[in-house]
Amino acid sequence: MTLSPFDPSRLDELGLARAFIDHEADLLDRLAYEEWLQLWDASGRYILPIDRDTDDYANRLNHIYDDASMREQRVGRLLSGHAPSATPIMRTVRTVGRVRMLDSDTKTLVVASSLFIISFKRQVQTLIAADVTHRLRRDGDGLKIAEKRVLLINSDEPLAEMSFLP
Repeated sequence: MTLSPFDPSRLDELGLARAFIDHEADLLDRLAYEEWLQLWDASGRYILPIDRDTDDYANRLNHIYDDASMREQRVGRLLSGHAPSATPIMRTVRTVGRVRMLDSDTKTLVVASSLFIISFKRQVQTLIAADVTHRLRRDGDGLKIAEKRVLLINSDEPLAEMSFLP
């Protein structure tokens, strides 16, 4: 993927996208999963790939490849208290950085960023790092997530805990 050069004329779009992505991170840290579900386009995909060198996620093994139904089921398990991996609920603080516009048109913004998640559960604090790509669909005056791809820095290694990823 080629990185876009810095383009000051896109600051308004970039500012809107950054505010949206920061809002999403805040919802997830506050465990506001029902509100988080409302950020998604009905046909949106949430992808946590294993393979670092593919764009064909539909035909590859992924840690997560969720459509709307799977996102709702995942949130239901997290909120039910019945999933052993979700008890106790992991506390997180997400920091989004290096936000840049990769592409935009009248319907879509494609935004790349870095994500650092500090999680705490059962007396263990862990740092998770990822590159994230959001494909955001314009929706009236706002945005909806059409695709979110989270490429963990260690995506191709065994992962011990992912219950913080709804």
